[in-house]
Amino acid sequence: MRKALAQAALDSAPPDLVIFDEFQCYRELLNAGADNPLARQLLAGTDGGTPPPILLLSATPYRFYAERWESGAGAAPHVEFFEIIEFLGGPAVRAEAESQFRRFGDLLHLIGHLPPDGRTAAIEEAQALKHHLEALLTPLMSRTERPVSDHAGEPAPPSVRIEPHDLDVYRHFTDHVSPKLAGSAIAYWLSVPLPAQALGDRYQISRDIDFPATRSVPRLGVTNCFKPPKEGWGSAKLRALNGLVPTEALALPWVLPSLTWWTPSGPWAKVTQSPKMLIFSRFRATPQSLAALVSLEVERKCVAKSNLPYAAAWKKRHLNPKPNQGPTLALFHPSPFLIRAVDPLDVKGKAAIKQIRARARQQIIQALPPSIAPEAPNARSNRRRKPAWAILAAIERAQKAPLAREFAAVQKNWGRVAPKDATLQTLLKQRQEAEAITWLSRWELDALVDMALGAPGVVTGRALYRHLPELFDYQEQHFARLVRFCWTRLRTYLDRPVFWSILPGEDATQKYQNACVDGCLEAVLDEHFWLRKSKVNPDGLIEDLSAALAANVGTFGFKGAKKKDKIRIRCHAAVPFGGTETETHRQDHDVNEPPPARSEEIRSAFNTPFWPHVLATTSVGQEGLDFHSWCDRLGHWDLCSSPVDLEQREGRVQRFGGLTVRQPLARKLGEQALAQARGQASSPWDIIARDADKAFADDKTGLSPWWAMEGAELKRHLFALPQSRDIDRFAKLRTQRLLYRLALGQPDQEDLVDLLTHHDVETTRSLKALTLDLSAFSRQKHRDE
Repeated sequence: MRKALAQAALDSAPPDLVIFDEFQCYRELLNAGADNPLARQLLAGTDGGTPPPILLLSATPYRFYAERWESGAGAAPHVEFFEIIEFLGGPAVRAEAESQFRRFGDLLHLIGHLPPDGRTAAIEEAQALKHHLEALLTPLMSRTERPVSDHAGEPAPPSVRIEPHDLDVYRHFTDHVSPKLAGSAIAYWLSVPLPAQALGDRYQISRDIDFPATRSVPRLGVTNCFKPPKEGWGSAKLRALNGLVPTEALALPWVLPSLTWWTPSGPWAKVTQSPKMLIFSRFRATPQSLAALVSLEVERKCVAKSNLPYAAAWKKRHLNPKPNQGPTLALFHPSPFLIRAVDPLDVKGKAAIKQIRARARQQIIQALPPSIAPEAPNARSNRRRKPAWAILAAIERAQKAPLAREFAAVQKNWGRVAPKDATLQTLLKQRQEAEAITWLSRWELDALVDMALGAPGVVTGRALYRHLPELFDYQEQHFARLVRFCWTRLRTYLDRPVFWSILPGEDATQKYQNACVDGCLEAVLDEHFWLRKSKVNPDGLIEDLSAALAANVGTFGFKGAKKKDKIRIRCHAAVPFGGTETETHRQDHDVNEPPPARSEEIRSAFNTPFWPHVLATTSVGQEGLDFHSWCDRLGHWDLCSSPVDLEQREGRVQRFGGLTVRQPLARKLGEQALAQARGQASSPWDIIARDADKAFADDKTGLSPWWAMEGAELKRHLFALPQSRDIDRFAKLRTQRLLYRLALGQPDQEDLVDLLTHHDVETTRSLKALTLDLSAFSRQKHRDE
């Protein structure tokens, strides 16, 4: 069907340009044989006519590297490479390339065997061949590589500390598995927390085995979810993770922005780096067990009580609307008056929050309708304390032309959010009937300032307004979508027991208004909306965020005392990714529980500044997926075997416009951007993007600043036990990653890279310099020189 549709398109509407994206998936279209009419028409034209130009796009048009086991199974990436060269340049170019690469490979092998003082001539000849190959291939193809650090002088990653009770878990697990499989037990124990309960019947090693409870081995049960053993769960890696990402940071509802508009305070004051971390493991059970136990620890520290069952700990809600509870509605009301009146960036320099509050007060006074005075007529009246929601409703209703009808439009949009919700309709009626006012007391004006800077609805609306100036065009649905998001998504997201517990304050208004200021939520949302504008039109930003916050990440079931018992643990601050979550749902489904989110939904949620903060996956999450939006930390829970896999893992986080580059950009250009944004109601990140392109206009690599720049460092964590082989293997993999591209066009690639790996730093750098540079930017640079 797809081929027939393509054939019909060629016949009826001959294209000016044909683009093959990820063309390695459609190699048959590059072979214009007699039995392939579609390819023949694409490549040779119709009836002798001129064929359309073709642009081939792919980050992986050919495999760069094959391990020994892959070569033994018939993989021949060097042959694929020469086939593409022949397609692009013809048989003669292929023959010359094969000859030159053969000699280049001979020289590399020679360099690998020669002593350091005897390599100079071979390296010089290889350097000349490198330039010849670049000149031969760059007219045919272009590939820009991300620069790779040589890690010179970088200390070895610290090992995780193993404790005696960890070995009790290992002995308990090994003693009860089949003797035939006992040899592989150590791999499961090293990777999977609580292996006897987490593996279950899905794995042959633990299938149909009842692991007995013993005093020396930690065991998760229905009654001890909030009472873990004093020594923990017997997992050295899990303890190391808890040390790297403190539970207090995981419990926060959002992460800090790259560019703070004022100094964070409250629970965010102690956060020194983003808690977001992407973790790669070997076994599918590891992400599930890890995510469940990390999430459980967050709940234990925040909501656990001696008389509170685990199942009941998540049921308490504080933001569900109740009659006469106008403050809840006010928290999530994106007030057009406050959004337009107050701009927290309209201050001199990077002001303190006290100065910003004073300026917001002035802005509100200037924006008040003429019928409302900013001060009380006398000292006695100044003691009045009308509810803030009623004061705001009275102000919005008192607006004059051209905004005289706005209050009715706002009420109408609110009424459509949940027309069958009687409580919400009652609250809206109270807003409608709020008593008119002619003046404000000092307390009431202070309450308006608090709402303007801290109410989640106002903060969200103003962040969106910077990117969507048409927000208050009521002929469109922009404001209606914002209202629905604030009430049905943001309110329900924030109404979680963990957040209620960790946020300081005596009531909901105090907790959430303080949190929005303390945690710089408006700066967070401004940065997120700016980032998503490259993928989503401005009028789709709020629905994009709404879909991400809607992800239900579900639970994981640990094996209980009886064969069919499951202890179901919620996953929220940390979640598993990549097939494991649907497997959990299939194994442990509760009919009363909504299905878990699909992998794409979980990825979207992780790519926001909100929960989840830790995402654990296997090789499933290793290729072609982006996790870079708000994450700059990568954890190798289990080490991969190939330098290509290592690069693929780190490439999930080191991507265009990711957190790794936004943080140094904010340090370099942020203060200037905040000053320029003053009084413009524009996003500082729009200004940073403009200034960054100017500041790096002379970059010859095509990579700075949005792919790589000074200070854009990925934070790597290796979860390896003391004296583990993984520590040396990690060092070797990092060296191999510098060199594996030298194996391009060569057979037996792993053997060649192994031969070149065991050298001093200077030799490694000389070898790295022999890697082909096929970047179009480099070619232009050489022309300019």
